[in-house]
Amino acid sequence: MLHIDIHSFSYKKGGIPKDDSGNGGGFTFDCRGILNPGRVEEYKIQTGKDIGVQEYLETKTDMPKFLELIKSLVSINIDNYLRRGFENLQINFGPLINYKNEGINFCSRKRNPFKTFYRSSS
Repeated sequence: MLHIDIHSFSYKKGGIPKDDSGNGGGFTFDCRGILNPGRVEEYKIQTGKDIGVQEYLETKTDMPKFLELIKSLVSINIDNYLRRGFENLQINFGPLINYKNEGINFCSRKRNPFKTFYRSSS
């Protein structure tokens, strides 16, 4: 079974998370091309756990397409990792301009494209 850790990060708050598994990293995806709901007045005090932010990301951004492309790319490597007996994979999303409101909680927890197939920490 493969343990997948999904993290968000901000360069202002420590940068890309360190991979403590000993694998030396994993994937880091640049989310700056996705419209940031934290820049929209009505969502500034919300997080990715709020329905309004989730709906914004699903309907007003390319987040669904972004996640599908990531799933396709990472899945190739996940299958390879499983065949080779690897136990850990880290996936990072960032850098987040508005760390609290970017909606990464939505990305990595509600919409985790890997949790139905692999054991995940998110």
